[in-house]
Amino acid sequence: MQTLLLYLFAFSSGFAALIYQVAWSRMLSLTFGSSTLAVSAVVAGFMGGMGIGAWLYHRVGDRVSVALRAYGFLEIGIALSTALFSLLFLRLPQWFAAVAPMLPEGTGLDVFRVLNVFLLLLLPSALMGATYPALCQALIHSAHEVEQRLGWIYGLNTLGAATGAVAAGFLLIEFVGSSGAVLVANAINLAVGCGALLLGLRVTRSGGDDTVVDESLPSNLPYWLAGLVLFGSGFATLGYEIVWFRALHYLLGPGTYVLSSALTIFLLGLGFGALFYGPAVRWGRPEWNLGLCQLGVAILALLAIGAEHWLLITPGISEQVSAFSPKFADSSWQWRLAVGCGVALAIMLPATLWMGLTFPLASRLFMGSVGRLTSRVGLAYLLSNLGSITGAIAAAVWVLPNLGTVGGTKLFAGVNVVLAVLVPSCSPWRYRRGSSSCPRWCNTMQRCSRCPSRRRRTSARFRSSPRSSLRAPAPWRSTAPSLASQQTGTRCCTR
Repeated sequence: MQTLLLYLFAFSSGFAALIYQVAWSRMLSLTFGSSTLAVSAVVAGFMGGMGIGAWLYHRVGDRVSVALRAYGFLEIGIALSTALFSLLFLRLPQWFAAVAPMLPEGTGLDVFRVLNVFLLLLLPSALMGATYPALCQALIHSAHEVEQRLGWIYGLNTLGAATGAVAAGFLLIEFVGSSGAVLVANAINLAVGCGALLLGLRVTRSGGDDTVVDESLPSNLPYWLAGLVLFGSGFATLGYEIVWFRALHYLLGPGTYVLSSALTIFLLGLGFGALFYGPAVRWGRPEWNLGLCQLGVAILALLAIGAEHWLLITPGISEQVSAFSPKFADSSWQWRLAVGCGVALAIMLPATLWMGLTFPLASRLFMGSVGRLTSRVGLAYLLSNLGSITGAIAAAVWVLPNLGTVGGTKLFAGVNVVLAVLVPSCSPWRYRRGSSSCPRWCNTMQRCSRCPSRRRRTSARFRSSPRSSLRAPAPWRSTAPSLASQQTGTRCCTR
């Protein structure tokens, strides 16, 4: 029951985070005079602050006996800080108007405003980022739980974010405004924080604690390469998001609802993809599955942009889905929204599923051991977010103006292909004894201990004793392989 409640907390925390992001983007559009610049400032501040908060959490989390208590205070801190900074956001226009005469117009003023927004978002977004390693610390205490729960934590948090984007974009801001939407998210954070504190109090009274079994997580992937995959995959993921939003503009137009739907579908793909982390770890080698994920992202991304190009150049289909078609423009907005969501789902979902699976897989290989959970999970989150910020900036500033949507997709697919080649090339074929990455067929061979070298030794022993071939096994003698023969077979299978 406690595990299910913590999963619900992960979903609710992501739900509230996207409400803040959408509401603050709407508030800052009044300050910046450009919704694009406002969204870019909020996204950069959010992702940068969340990465820093996740990375710094281990300095506090390693000293906490009950992680639920730390998580509860983080959620309450989010509610209080976001309520305070939302009031400051409403007063930013007066502040910028007073400072603007002292700054150069154009880029200098924009940089000043973005830096101010980043500093304002730093504290609440850092608290939001710290909730991810705190939840991992509360739910994961052994290597088995790493394989069982890591993907669910990240996946449910991302699915909550997708739901929050829909709720904020279609309902809350429409009916209660941006300030009202922030208050709704504040109430969610307060409820989650109080619930976590009550659970922590219950654990303390029952004499339980968050003792971690410091088991190793065997991996043949070098530490630096796992970190490079986290950064590179985050770089490509946000690059795809920016490029595909521009590509869908030719089909769906600039409608706010359609773009919100595309963002929701992107987050849904990331969330559902992370839920396949458990089977990906149990079946086959995580290192090779990570390489296959990168290759799958590259292939499906190229197919997605090819499908979009085919829709645009096919006359009969283009008239039914293109925003620049007079026939499609005359249809109702509900129909245009339904068609836009369907096109975005078909184009974006297959590749985003593989993108969502990449982060928990790479985080598991980056971790090394359960004892390093809070520090390595937080650092993995920081590397992924730094890559995402770099990819978003690169896509908006250089890739789209110079390469366009098709060339940009090819560039980011090339990043995935390079990672797909590096991962298996740096992961040798040998399996470590006792490793969870050893596939099931190898474990079966270890149990059966039927290796050619053992058969050769057995045949030689029988040939040396002619009478042994005529001796029938005693009925009381076990025919199961002994412990020594099992160890011999294990050596053969792992050689």
